[in-house]
Amino acid sequence: MLNDAVKALAQMLSPPLRAVLWKSIALALALIAVAAIALDRLLIWLVGAESASLETNFGPPAHLPASALAWALSIAASLGIVAGSIFLMPAVTAFVASFFADQIADEVERVHYPAEPPGVALPLWLAIAEGGKTALLAIVVYLCAVPFLLFAGFGALIFFLATA
Repeated sequence: MLNDAVKALAQMLSPPLRAVLWKSIALALALIAVAAIALDRLLIWLVGAESASLETNFGPPAHLPASALAWALSIAASLGIVAGSIFLMPAVTAFVASFFADQIADEVERVHYPAEPPGVALPLWLAIAEGGKTALLAIVVYLCAVPFLLFAGFGALIFFLATA
């Protein structure tokens, strides 16, 4: 089994697999961009609605604080979208890989196992379900790793800078 993995990795930079790699990168980036744009539009709508609600409830003097709060929330949401996109990229990549796994397997089988009968591709719905499970597993692993990031990673740097 390890020999098969080594064969597949050695073939990774071949032109057919590079084409699959570029397609999966493009699809993953497109999914992240669409999710980021949708979330950004949702947050802009929520901030606008709440800003109007504050001005309605507290009157004209609340315009400047409401605008400042909306501006601060917009910047925080933008940074959160960028950070979330970075942290969710492995999950999105795992989901996208499920669409192209059969193409990769077909190419590896064609090159290294031409005498063997070709494998059977998964139906699209099953590939989506398996990719979704893998993406959820990646998210769970990331959520379990967040405390270590806060205490041993970036959080340790902040603690060191705050105490210095």
